[in-house]
Amino acid sequence: MTINTKVGGILLLIFCIAIQSTQAQDPHFTQFYASPIYNNAALTGTGEQEGRLLFNYRAQWTNLPGEFFTYHISYDQRLPNFKSNFGIQADFDKAGSAGLRSTSIALSYAYTLSLQEKWRLRAGMQIGYSQKTLNYLQFVFGDQLTNIGTNGLPTQDFGFENINANFLDLNAGFALHDERFWIAIAGKHLNEPTFALGAQGNGQLARRWVVQGGYKFQFKTGTMLRKNDYNSSVHPAFYWAMQNGAMQLDIGANIVVKPLLMGLWLRGVPIQSNQYGVVALVGGFKYEYFNFLYCYEFPMSRFARITGAAHEISLRLDMDYQYAPKRKFRNRTNLLFPSLLD
Repeated sequence: MTINTKVGGILLLIFCIAIQSTQAQDPHFTQFYASPIYNNAALTGTGEQEGRLLFNYRAQWTNLPGEFFTYHISYDQRLPNFKSNFGIQADFDKAGSAGLRSTSIALSYAYTLSLQEKWRLRAGMQIGYSQKTLNYLQFVFGDQLTNIGTNGLPTQDFGFENINANFLDLNAGFALHDERFWIAIAGKHLNEPTFALGAQGNGQLARRWVVQGGYKFQFKTGTMLRKNDYNSSVHPAFYWAMQNGAMQLDIGANIVVKPLLMGLWLRGVPIQSNQYGVVALVGGFKYEYFNFLYCYEFPMSRFARITGAAHEISLRLDMDYQYAPKRKFRNRTNLLFPSLLD
């Protein structure tokens, strides 16, 4: 076997590993609280105002060749008079040098049930349409290599008769909360959609179970003009997920001293060893109806220098479509969800 053939074999192996890992698991945002609809349809309509526009961007493994990034944009609207909430979201993900791309759009609905004066139970469902595509022309395989370069012929090592896959995706979830405590449970890919990339591909999205929750400690640190304002808060929370036999646990807390926010989060502790651990630092601010967050995430594994850090940016715009005199009535009947951002 020549050196070129060995290189081609290694590339093929890396390609196959990337395909399998991408089929098996979903992209994840460390700032899970800044992309609520992405994780649980029951969290549709849990914004501070009637409407909420969200944008999230994540880039990871920055030292590796190729691009690994994810975009998420969503809008949700609550109708408190009908105890209903509606949302729409779009997601785009690119993984690696092969140009493996995933695009999806989904609609969500959530219903709010009043259990007692201070407790709400939210139930939500979501239906989405997804597409996965592969640009295999960016790869060079072993049978295309010669001692003087590539031969320019199509590869016979892998079949690419089918490089586009389309499928429906079903998700559902529940959330229980009062003004400070919250817990949410969701199931994603409940229909376990199957798709094929390549002539012999047989990919399947495994069900993903997500549990998240937290508690909001509020403090009155107002000025002489606003003595009763809750201008500070500490919000510890957790995020646990399991998919295709793999588990993940994020724990941490955000500290808010209005208008600033700071946070520290750990992943892989204590259910995973440090070779998979991650430390994430979060910072941001809120100005009126606009919220900005930045997250710097660095791995604690021996591969940290090879893979590189990850970066996340989250933007939120709240929209109030009603007149101010009605706001207190709406908030009292809808009972605002305890946000990690305020």
